[in-house]
Amino acid sequence: MKKYDKILKEGLYIILFMVTSLFAQNPIVPNVGLNDPHIHIFNDTAYVYASHDKSINNKKFIMEDWWVWSSPDLVNWTKRSVLNPKDTYIGKDYSRCWATDAAYRNGKYYWYFSEGNEQTGVVVGDTPVGPWKDVLGKPLLNSDLTPTHEYDMAVFEDNGSHYIIFGVWDYYIAKLNDDMISLAEIPKK
Repeated sequence: MKKYDKILKEGLYIILFMVTSLFAQNPIVPNVGLNDPHIHIFNDTAYVYASHDKSINNKKFIMEDWWVWSSPDLVNWTKRSVLNPKDTYIGKDYSRCWATDAAYRNGKYYWYFSEGNEQTGVVVGDTPVGPWKDVLGKPLLNSDLTPTHEYDMAVFEDNGSHYIIFGVWDYYIAKLNDDMISLAEIPKK
C-alpha cells in the first residue's frame, strides 16, 4: 500500500508541477536553466538534481558543476547544493559535468553524476542536499565496463531493490547492492 501511496503522491506532484508552471517562473533558473534534470520528492519537498551550462550564450557544453534546487510548492525554487568536480574522484576543475540522478536508502542520499560522456560517479550525504562525500574515490561505472558509454544514468527502486540504467544508443541495467555504491551484478543490455 505504501508503494501506491508514494506513486500517487509523486503523480500529484507532477500534476501540480504542470499546473503551477503556468504561473511560476519559467524556467526555474532564469537566464541559466537546468540540463538533464531529475526531480525527487523527499519529506514533502521537491528536489531537482541537474547539470547546467555556464552561460546561455555557450556554443559548446560548458558545465562546471552540478546543482540541487528545492521547492516546497514547485513554484518557488532555491539553490541548495553545489557539487564541484574537485570534491569527487575527478579531483580537478572540469567542464563536462553532465547528467545526474539521486536516490534514498537506509537514511542516506546518493547523488549519481556523469563525468562527461565517459563514466558515472556517486557521492553520499545525510540529507537530500549533502554535504556530499565521495566514498569510492573512483567511478561507480568505469568507461570500460560495457561497450556503451557509462553516463546519462537513471536510478529507480522496484520491490525494495535499486537499479541503475545508463548508456547511449545501447542501454544497460544493473542491480545496485544495498550500499548503493556498488553493483550487485554485471550490467545487462
